[in-house]
Amino acid sequence: MRRSLVFTLLGCALIFAGVVRAEAAGSEPIRVAYVDLMAVMSDTKAGKQAQAKLQKELDKRQESLDKKQKKAAKLEAQLKRQSAFLKADKLRAKQQELAQMAAEIQQLYGKLQAELEQVKQKAMVELLDKATPVIHQVAKKNGFTMVFERTNSFVVWANDDLDITEQVKARL
Repeated sequence: MRRSLVFTLLGCALIFAGVVRAEAAGSEPIRVAYVDLMAVMSDTKAGKQAQAKLQKELDKRQESLDKKQKKAAKLEAQLKRQSAFLKADKLRAKQQELAQMAAEIQQLYGKLQAELEQVKQKAMVELLDKATPVIHQVAKKNGFTMVFERTNSFVVWANDDLDITEQVKARL
């Protein structure tokens, strides 16, 4: 994470240095804009379709996790009811079984989170593939030299006049 941040900041610094050098060389003025892809994802038909697909995947994965959690909860309740009546070795075996189930649930949860993140990344790439030509059209129409993604490019501040998100959403 830290390494990614360093590379991103370094990339931004290099871009900024190029912008300054280009302006100093007497080129045309640099015009920069940004687009909020998260807003594009949540407010457009293509974005809503991607979110619906993501939610379907989430629901499918959550169902398998819920089944395991219910089974573990049932075993735990059963263990609580029977703990006073079970012999020590049987009680220990049930406790170990419950601990193993808890570990399996934790492992499954981690695996599902990783899979869900991959599905989310794939959905963002697909949306970006659809949005990129539109972003190019809007940028060229308005004479922008560069367009940043608002949330992932570490734009600390930007004038709202530079935001082309609504134009992209209208065309997507």
